[in-house]
Amino acid sequence: ARDPDGLDIMLFDPETDTILGGVRDEELGGATYTAWTDDEFIYVLMEPTGYAPGSATGMTAIRDFYRGKLTTMRPFWIARIDPETWEVLQEYPFPGFRGNWITFDSKKEFMYVTGAGTSNISKINISTGEIAWAAGTGIGPYGCGLNADESEIWVADKGEGTGHLGRTITVLETATGRILDTLFSGYKVDHVLLSPNGREMWATSNGEGRIFVFDAVSREQIKVIDMPQFGDPHGLVWVHYDQDGNARVIRDQGGFHNGINPFKGLTLD
Repeated sequence: ARDPDGLDIMLFDPETDTILGGVRDEELGGATYTAWTDDEFIYVLMEPTGYAPGSATGMTAIRDFYRGKLTTMRPFWIARIDPETWEVLQEYPFPGFRGNWITFDSKKEFMYVTGAGTSNISKINISTGEIAWAAGTGIGPYGCGLNADESEIWVADKGEGTGHLGRTITVLETATGRILDTLFSGYKVDHVLLSPNGREMWATSNGEGRIFVFDAVSREQIKVIDMPQFGDPHGLVWVHYDQDGNARVIRDQGGFHNGINPFKGLTLD
């Protein structure tokens, strides 16, 4: 929905209400989907153009692929960008179509990328670009998140590109990519994030207007939170209020913030 001469990826400073920089699709050689950061560089999920106008290209491509209108597609990839110069430092191909989500490990050694069009997830060495492993998931995966000791990656099987009727979560071993469990949740579950206490995984269901909460160790479903007026929970933000009522964001889609980080043992109940 950008202006004809507008930016597709931008860096915004909320303190000054200023756009600090950005880049256009045309400068990256494809269409951009979502952008992520390891707190140093920007990583953009890139899509080949030509399958549909503008930003619809990736979704249209995987829909046609699942329905047999396409038998293969041009590669999807990840662009690593320097936020100071906006130059592409590295490009990462991955074994899958239409990447949806990137999760980084705490050491910034590996990133995990879900492929909606191929129902799989890849573990990629950030330095070398080597594929450590790739493994199947449930149908049309979207979001993914690590547990507190980073031994497991939880994948939201949304059904992206297939009608959005997925309703499972696939749990895989990060060392090998071996599937450990399949958990039932809600229809169209798309984000799954570790909570600030490090003990729970929260999964949002767009289709049912609910958040499903799982014990991160036993993997048992421990709570279902209904959204007011059947609202669509598309993303999660945790806010902590101190005794004086001052608020601080401690967890969102981009990671943990403001002194809270279960991966380093810094938790908040």
